[in-house]
Amino acid sequence: MKKLITTILLSATTLATAQTMVRRLCEDLPINGSVRVDAFASPSNPLTQKYGLRRTGEREYEVYVNVDFSATSSYTGPHSTKEQLNRHYKNFMRECFQSTEDELVDEFQRKIKLKVYDGPSSGFTEAPPVVRISVVGHGARANAAAYPQTIDCLTVVHEVLHITGLSDEYQETAVTYWGGDTREGGAAAYDCRPIGPRDSVMRDQWTGLTRNGQGLYSGHANMIIYPGCRQNNQRYLSCIKYSYRTSAANRNSVIPWFDCATRVPDYCRSEDWVRIVP
Repeated sequence: MKKLITTILLSATTLATAQTMVRRLCEDLPINGSVRVDAFASPSNPLTQKYGLRRTGEREYEVYVNVDFSATSSYTGPHSTKEQLNRHYKNFMRECFQSTEDELVDEFQRKIKLKVYDGPSSGFTEAPPVVRISVVGHGARANAAAYPQTIDCLTVVHEVLHITGLSDEYQETAVTYWGGDTREGGAAAYDCRPIGPRDSVMRDQWTGLTRNGQGLYSGHANMIIYPGCRQNNQRYLSCIKYSYRTSAANRNSVIPWFDCATRVPDYCRSEDWVRIVP
């Protein structure tokens, strides 16, 4: 836990300091308070968290992402220099955030506003950690580190939320454990992943971001606004722990020495697992 604290706040140098930081991470930021989040993936959270967080109101938070785009050899778009590419995709990302900002609200009306960090003028004083994103050719499947050159706005928002530590919540149907196509007969990968509500942006961004309301749930909001706080995120973390693992059955293991299917808590099998419960 001490290592996680130092990564997020860059200041925990002793055990006593680390214990103090644990308490602070589980408390609300003061209004206009901010924190730089830079946490690596861990056994409890399979995703990294790299963003700047600022609380701007009683129930409003801004999340700043510091993105850097680079073209790959498969990119065929019109932007011939890295500067042009960066400018284009940052502007596009900014437009995506603005067009969907009213949808990133949980059931307690806590609102997350995504922002592109653009230097001190962004209003966030300390630069968030850089997130490098490759731009690839047509037809590629998007992920948090690689965007197809024609990526749509709703998918951009979904992928950026991975940077805040949120897991996918849809049932994998296309990829097998060995990387092949499920149409070839292989069982799908990542079948230990809990499935979220249909209107969750992490399950279906097209539904979650187009219904004029709630695209997030309280478990999502807690992960974002209490980064590193195991106490406030215990339920969510226990469910996503094996989101990117495949069961022994679906990887055709003769000896299931590790079977994630037997380790997922029962409450994760309900779509309500993303809600905070008393």
